[in-house]
Amino acid sequence: MKFGLRELVFVAMLLAVPVGLYMYVLKPRKLDKEKMVAETRDKSKQLQKMKLVRSQADQKIREDIKFLEKALETIRIRQPVAEDTVTTRSALREIALKKNLTISTLKPRPISTSEPKEKQYNARGMTIGASGTYHDIYAFLLAVENDPRRVIRINRVTIESDARDKKGLVGAIFSMAVLSPKTKDQKK
Repeated sequence: MKFGLRELVFVAMLLAVPVGLYMYVLKPRKLDKEKMVAETRDKSKQLQKMKLVRSQADQKIREDIKFLEKALETIRIRQPVAEDTVTTRSALREIALKKNLTISTLKPRPISTSEPKEKQYNARGMTIGASGTYHDIYAFLLAVENDPRRVIRINRVTIESDARDKKGLVGAIFSMAVLSPKTKDQKK
């Protein structure tokens, strides 16, 4: 068999096809594949970071919801209820007696026009005259402020001391407004 130019071109073509295939098709695809694998790895890392951030955000949201639920519960507890004057008077009398105050007067009073108006609450005026030590008066004020059953705004406290009293007792007059929610008809 004679090996000539034709056979040499044929063998060269046979060798050129796989080399060309590798150079122009397989090598660029391999580079594209490596690039895609690197991008996938980067996106996977970003996804993991996003999952971590999301879980932290979910945890923060849950904590915020718990905090807001506690705050709402506190507000619901402190929300004044429409109760009659007798119940309010007996509750204030009970607080005063627990704080060692002697009650001289406890009566409803009209709300004056100079007092601030509440948009969503009715205000009922109350005047309490009591005597006790300064400490007892202060303890009464704190107890009224921290009473979870009602909202009471103390408008004025007048303290009178008698220099002849050797026990250290003073008289106090508390002028306050007990707030209760307005009904739907009253809000209009």
